[in-house]
Amino acid sequence: MWRDMIIGAVCGAAVVSASAAVAETYVPLRAEAVRQSVGVNTHIRYTDGAYRRIADVIRALDYLDIRHVRDSVPRVALGRPLPLAEYIWLNKAGVRFNLIIGGGVYHPADPIIGLEKLEAARPGAIESIEGFNEVNNEPVTYNGDTSLEAALAAHAATVSLLRTHPTLGHIPILDLTGNDIPNTLGDRGDYHNTHVYAQNGNQPGGWMGKKNLWADGKPWVITEFGYASNPQSGWLVIGVGEAEQAKGILNGILDAAQYGVSRIYLYELLDEKPDPEGKSNWLHLGLFTVDSQPKPAAKALRNLLRIIGDPDPAALTFMPQPLDVEIQGAPKTLRVLTIQKASGETGILLWNEIAFWDREHGKPIQNVPVPVKLTLPSGARATALYDPMKQEAAIRQLAGEGELTIEVPDYPVIVEIAR
Repeated sequence: MWRDMIIGAVCGAAVVSASAAVAETYVPLRAEAVRQSVGVNTHIRYTDGAYRRIADVIRALDYLDIRHVRDSVPRVALGRPLPLAEYIWLNKAGVRFNLIIGGGVYHPADPIIGLEKLEAARPGAIESIEGFNEVNNEPVTYNGDTSLEAALAAHAATVSLLRTHPTLGHIPILDLTGNDIPNTLGDRGDYHNTHVYAQNGNQPGGWMGKKNLWADGKPWVITEFGYASNPQSGWLVIGVGEAEQAKGILNGILDAAQYGVSRIYLYELLDEKPDPEGKSNWLHLGLFTVDSQPKPAAKALRNLLRIIGDPDPAALTFMPQPLDVEIQGAPKTLRVLTIQKASGETGILLWNEIAFWDREHGKPIQNVPVPVKLTLPSGARATALYDPMKQEAAIRQLAGEGELTIEVPDYPVIVEIAR
């Protein structure tokens, strides 16, 4: 499934050490695999805010051209009927779901009815089923017990039911999330699962690097990742400016690819409710405002996904060809990721992952781009330079240089290579 799409991430990426010259052989990732590794969180069952307007949800997903959505298993709540219509409408628009099993007072059969009905109505709409969400924050009561052990036991019982289910048994299972979940996946599912929110306004790579979920060799996903566009000072998960939200989102997607993450679900699509006084970061995590207007993060993400997208029928199956690149003048914080399209066109993505938010004063750090010299192998030539924070089209056409200097900012720019 997703693992096959992103395989080879370690070969296609590097954190470059400072030195006079670093020669690397990169085996690029498939560009379309990186594009399709991006999903987004929604809250379809929330009827008291932006998500009640399903047409706006579809328009926002269309704008980004993202079709992988994380939401909750459809279930009866507050006297309402099972809300299948919204899920069906989204699936008809091309959306496929990762669905979270709800917590609370729990019986393993509770989520099955919603999953069964959606799978019967729209076969294939469910691409994965996820265990309980953040059990340290949303405790599960199972057999009268609210401990972590009880949550793990409830999850195991649900997995057992799903594995043997006649219509749901083929669907991949993601682990539950929460503090102190064992690092060894075992029988809990097919994918490790974690959330990443960079603290203190920091860049995302260091926080992803703290995760040690691949120790048992099993694939992993990040089901929540994002930044609140709510400028703050202080500690912990503070908000940042809109431009820094955009930079963090772009960098996080590429950091995830470097770490071999199979899919990363951005949190979230829309700001859920108005919060003009900035009292709640959770109401500023959207890529779009509460009235469905794209923030800079949505615009930059759209640009990135369009730049790297590959419509070729072989986009997910061709064998990428290695590229030798010599890099000079690189700071130790420079990150490099190579991607390739089925046509052979290769992209070198470079970004300087340094602090972009002044935590103490609650304002952006104005980083000066660093000059980095690239030397390409014989027969390879640089043809264009892209900056997704600015536009989808190339910001500069290059004259086929085999040696060039690129000004690298604190977010990714892309050098297009032809051979």
